[in-house]
Amino acid sequence: MATIIRIKRSTSASAPGSLKSGELSYSAGTGTQANGGDRLYFGKGDDGSGNATTIEVIGGAYFANMLDHVAGTLTASSAIVVDASSKIDVLNVDNITINGNTISSTDTDGNIILDPNGAGIINASTSLISNVTDPSSAQDAATKAYVDNASATKTLEIQTDSGQARTINLADSDLIIHGGTQIGTRRAGTTVTIELDPTGVATGTYGSTTQIPVFTVNSQGTLDSAGSVAVATNLSIAGDGGTDTVSLLSDTLTLQGSTNITTAVTDNQVAIILDSDVTGLSSLTVDNLKMDGNTLSSTDASGYLYINPYPVGDSGNLVILGNLVVEGTTTTINSVELTVNDKLITLADSASDSAAANGAGISVEGANASIIYNSVTDTWDLNKPLGSIRNHLVNFTTDNLSEGSTNLYYTDERVDDRLSNLLLAGEAIDLTYDDAANTLQVDVEVATVTNRGAANFDSDQMTVTAGLVSIFDLDGGTY
Repeated sequence: MATIIRIKRSTSASAPGSLKSGELSYSAGTGTQANGGDRLYFGKGDDGSGNATTIEVIGGAYFANMLDHVAGTLTASSAIVVDASSKIDVLNVDNITINGNTISSTDTDGNIILDPNGAGIINASTSLISNVTDPSSAQDAATKAYVDNASATKTLEIQTDSGQARTINLADSDLIIHGGTQIGTRRAGTTVTIELDPTGVATGTYGSTTQIPVFTVNSQGTLDSAGSVAVATNLSIAGDGGTDTVSLLSDTLTLQGSTNITTAVTDNQVAIILDSDVTGLSSLTVDNLKMDGNTLSSTDASGYLYINPYPVGDSGNLVILGNLVVEGTTTTINSVELTVNDKLITLADSASDSAAANGAGISVEGANASIIYNSVTDTWDLNKPLGSIRNHLVNFTTDNLSEGSTNLYYTDERVDDRLSNLLLAGEAIDLTYDDAANTLQVDVEVATVTNRGAANFDSDQMTVTAGLVSIFDLDGGTY
């Protein structure tokens, strides 16, 4: 028997409301641009449950009919298909028609506007632009005849700092350029040069490291004379002791630091700096804090010495590199949580034997709870039970022990746990252990899209013979 495959279909002119991922459907209703008829649809994407996330149009008679005409011929209500030369006979774009070598407008008295983007230009590629009308406004292009006629009557308007403006007709008048006070003019060919007359001041460089230049300027703003005058080149200096003279031309003024004081010069600025490491002092006292040799002490009568890494909010960390030795009588820690990185905490460090360590341990204030070492019995004494394992450590006998030295209870619950863990559920298998009924039920799961399991077969579309499944009809149905 041949296999028949039918996709989902409808006689309506609308798209399907939903499809499975990868499913096809066809709407056979008459298709237009405004509906979904004569179209082939495809279920795209998967929402995790086998359903398509989008329904895409992938073809249909509505689109194929638009291509049913001669290639290269513009056809109404059809797609544009170019011919073997990648051409089409005519093209209409809004009010513009391109036909052969002609670009024309279809609206009455319509303009054709060429508008390059930004600084783009209209380039005729060295070709001649002909049949141009003479310009009528300031921004119109000009013809050669118009330019020739306009240049024949061209005039030049001259306006100066003083006197009235005058218009000169370039066709029959001369323009004379005349220099004024200390300004001369000269012509070479068609070039006119306007320049200042010489002032008589000698050419040279004025001023030096020991002299400054002096100039005299007349009412026209030019130099009448130039010269130099001498300036002082020595600087007198004095200190707490001694005086000296510094030559600004040859000497360097040096600021020398002394004990615990250094100097630095950067960008024409002199910095006098007190060294961060003060040396040469036998001791140093700041308020109630004294540093003497290796000892940091308090001079306050209260006898308190505070180390506060970050006074704001009493926060921050105090880090001690090396060993910490506390030789006082009592060590008190007021922090909320004590964290120790060491794996071993030693109590009674100075005890020589177990008798000397008798009574060592841990005590919880307020709860009257303690773990204390008893040297007589060589055991730990706990005055509180150990929570959830209390029943395993108090009042047990050999009658309720099993499995050698493991000290585990041999109970029905332990046997049930061993039995329930003996069998493990596999793919499509569920195991249910009933402790009260002492039963173990094995079930086969029902198959789903995402879960393997047992399934029934539809006899309308497939047959099952001797365990072999044959599909003879795949029908997507209608919508």
